[in-house]
Amino acid sequence: MEYYECGKRRDPRSTRFRSVCGDCFDRITKGASRSGGPYRGEVGSKGGGASWDAAEQMKTKAGRLRVQCLDMIAQHGPQGADRLAFLMDEHTDDISPRLSELVTQYGLLVKGPKTAITDRGGKAHVYQLAITQQQGEAA
Repeated sequence: MEYYECGKRRDPRSTRFRSVCGDCFDRITKGASRSGGPYRGEVGSKGGGASWDAAEQMKTKAGRLRVQCLDMIAQHGPQGADRLAFLMDEHTDDISPRLSELVTQYGLLVKGPKTAITDRGGKAHVYQLAITQQQGEAA
């Protein structure tokens, strides 16, 4: 059967009106949950896969990266995530969350008054050791 000869339905995935054949519509909606998509809202709901493996690997790597971030800032002074990632030969997407954790969960870093320009041209926080800032305020 040709595409133009079969019955058409509105694509349930699209916010704009788009037609798909009836068989495609059935295949799309069969795997979808009540929320409108194949995801059920929890990690690994689709059964393992690459994102699950990456999350497991990051659990062991995250602690090491936090320590390295502290060490680099102690050696090189206040730094942004892009610069730290370059110094550590890591990806910015791995470093930035570790810096946020060191600020919010551990209180070991603070966001400095200066900003840095990212590789993409945007503004980014510069992080410094919390102890350094406290010493500067006491002086």
